[in-house]
Amino acid sequence: MKNKILLLAFIFIFSSCSILIKNQTVSQNIETSEIEPEDSFQNLLGNYDIVVFDTPLGNIEFNILVELEGENLKSSFIGEEASNNFDILSTEVDEGILYINTYVKSYGANISFEIYVEGDQVTGYLADMFELQGVKYSSIESDDNIPENISSLIIGDYNITVYDVPGYGDIDVRIKIFLNKNILDSNITYFNGESWVDVTVNSIDVEDEAVFINVVDEEAGNVDLEIYFDDQNSISGFYAGLFDFSGKRIN
Repeated sequence: MKNKILLLAFIFIFSSCSILIKNQTVSQNIETSEIEPEDSFQNLLGNYDIVVFDTPLGNIEFNILVELEGENLKSSFIGEEASNNFDILSTEVDEGILYINTYVKSYGANISFEIYVEGDQVTGYLADMFELQGVKYSSIESDDNIPENISSLIIGDYNITVYDVPGYGDIDVRIKIFLNKNILDSNITYFNGESWVDVTVNSIDVEDEAVFINVVDEEAGNVDLEIYFDDQNSISGFYAGLFDFSGKRIN
């Protein structure tokens, strides 16, 4: 994705100079908005999974977290590739439209996301040129066990490695955490050396800013994956209370 992002920025700069402002410095890195009252922000908070369509490089995916910082909005990219190539200069709201203004580091240019939110559905434009659509995952209110301050960090796809399992060594595991009728759910697979094997998930709970996914282990019975969110891109924890693991968000 990194090369696609950089080349996409290159195309924007030379094909639409009226849209981009060159030589804007990162010293203008204002990440909050004071345009509208705080109450008007509530429907905009959450984790945005966005697809930008029909660019010269095809469709490109972005994942953006929008949250409150004090009384103002703040947004950030989730995922190392976008974070490494873009700085978010400002997050603004004008007449209910969310504007996320970004700076492309490699080319010294600004590109804006113009986002319209209707419930959990997202539409809009990137650089006033390419249509975008997506879904916004809001703070989860229907499950009282989920603290609002970490709900936006939970949903996503993760690759982890469980270390030093006797008889197996290191084991690669894929975890997907998602909403199923506004309740957290999970899919898990592990690599047995030849293929990926599905794991039965019994339940998923949140307690003290950790996620506990109870699964069926073929040898040990029901055990927990105890997951801690170190930052927006990294997780770590314990399998069955014994074996350390660490990993990264991939989406």
